[in-house]
Amino acid sequence: MMKQLKSLELEYEKLKTELASKEHMLERAGITIKFDGLGNIKDFSISEDVSSKPIAEFKDDLKSLIEEYQDMVKENLTKAMKDRLLGSLPFGL
Repeated sequence: MMKQLKSLELEYEKLKTELASKEHMLERAGITIKFDGLGNIKDFSISEDVSSKPIAEFKDDLKSLIEEYQDMVKENLTKAMKDRLLGSLPFGL
């Protein structure tokens, strides 16, 4: 059980670092987006420089980032629930 927990913690840290990197990329492009712990957008803003120009090229990156983060959250919640449920079974799986 401790191995699984350590593995999940390492995976979580890796995903958190990856997300921070993508958020940083968008911030450098003038877009600020922050998520809560459940995959929902907590804060979103576009700098004045970017908002005065067409942002069509950012749309796909932004959509991809949101979907990827939501998928990561869903996957981690699913793994955590599965580990919790199956870990409590006497015979394990």
